[in-house]
Amino acid sequence: MPCANCLLTGGWTDGIAHLGTFLGPLLISNLFVWTAANGYYGWILWVSLPCALLPSLLIGRFGMNQRSAVLEQIST
Repeated sequence: MPCANCLLTGGWTDGIAHLGTFLGPLLISNLFVWTAANGYYGWILWVSLPCALLPSLLIGRFGMNQRSAVLEQIST
């Protein structure tokens, strides 16, 4: 991978992680309080959908199939 791509993807990853670190607790704490009377459904949906289901679907769709692959071929 060219160095420019490494820098670009690293920057995007770092930026999104910082944004999630800042906005995540604000959103999740409000969801927890707003849906407390109804069994905390907002918090449960937030944890199950975007935090568990969405990453697994993204990895399943865009991830690299490593079954019976040679490590040297998939690392380049």
